[in-house]
Amino acid sequence: VWFAWQAYRDRADQVYAAVRGAAPQLVTEKKGDIFRTSLAEDAAGHIHVAWSQRDGEEWDLWERIYDGGRWSSPLRISSGHSPNIFHKLVNTGATLKLVWVAHDDGQSYLYTASWDGGKWSPGQRAGGPSVWSPDAAPDSQGNLMVAWDSYQKGNYDIFFRKIHADGALDPVEQVTTSPKFQAHASIAVDKLDRAWLAWDESGVNWGKDWTHTDP
Repeated sequence: VWFAWQAYRDRADQVYAAVRGAAPQLVTEKKGDIFRTSLAEDAAGHIHVAWSQRDGEEWDLWERIYDGGRWSSPLRISSGHSPNIFHKLVNTGATLKLVWVAHDDGQSYLYTASWDGGKWSPGQRAGGPSVWSPDAAPDSQGNLMVAWDSYQKGNYDIFFRKIHADGALDPVEQVTTSPKFQAHASIAVDKLDRAWLAWDESGVNWGKDWTHTDP
């Protein structure tokens, strides 16, 4: 069992990883502004640790790979479409997938990429606009189930999409349609390949930019 996390010390962040029962290992080579970590094992048994890090005004995704003996040099996964955030690595069985939120012209979109054993494929847009906080899980056929929340209808709702193993995209499904606040989707797939969703829910107007004097 592997773990990855970010830690804050001396006014900066660094990323650590550890296998159960062993001392933590420092993954990042230098301190910086870091947002979230994600960890997964690829088909070769190598451990990938990814994080989002600020460089000037840009936020890009980086990773290092552990082959059982040493860590690779840091590899930049994303380029452009900043900020690149809310990333998650998912092992689908045959390959490793990455989902994250990237931006174009001020709008947030769902992006995906695949690991081919030596490098990441170019990021492909798979949902949006107004994608936030995606989660993903594989089924037994190597397909990827993805859910996220979006403000595109004027309030926070949950959306879902199935991405097939060959890259084909099913239509985006809107799961919730009420005026309530529904966000932060979590997804899992059972042994029958059914996708199960959970999310945070609160009242109408929760999370909106308004004051108590606004009617």
